[in-house]
Amino acid sequence: MPRRTVSRCPTRATGADGPRITLPIEENLTAGSCWGFADFRTLAEYQTTWHLFGAEITRRWITAFPGSRPLAAYIVGEITPPDWVHPDPVLRHPLHEITGLTVAIDTAFHRNQFEFDHLLDLGLIGDAERQLAEERLDSPGATHFARYRPLHREG
Repeated sequence: MPRRTVSRCPTRATGADGPRITLPIEENLTAGSCWGFADFRTLAEYQTTWHLFGAEITRRWITAFPGSRPLAAYIVGEITPPDWVHPDPVLRHPLHEITGLTVAIDTAFHRNQFEFDHLLDLGLIGDAERQLAEERLDSPGATHFARYRPLHREG
């Protein structure tokens, strides 16, 4: 019988340079979730993929959103998340349940002035990034995802 030839699943494919990232993986790492149906459910999923792609995603994220960091950096414990909760209950965005995660995170702080102030307080923002962040936060579309150049589109 002839050998069966099929395409491999893109979420498991590896290129010459190693594992490839997909849109669901990148969404989980940057935004903390992926539309519900493709959300990472365990801290181990975040840790494994963050180890593979975190450095490049962070570099791209800071370029797009100076004064902010991808949500996975908070989820895996690389950066202490703020204990902030949006004062208006309607605008709260609690992170979905993640097995192994021991902190609660209201993602409404992400990409805005509160996160910038939090990172400044932690000493994670240098002078050059601070200036770029202030310019970004004063501009229209300061939090719009179109600012980010996705890694998965280059694979």
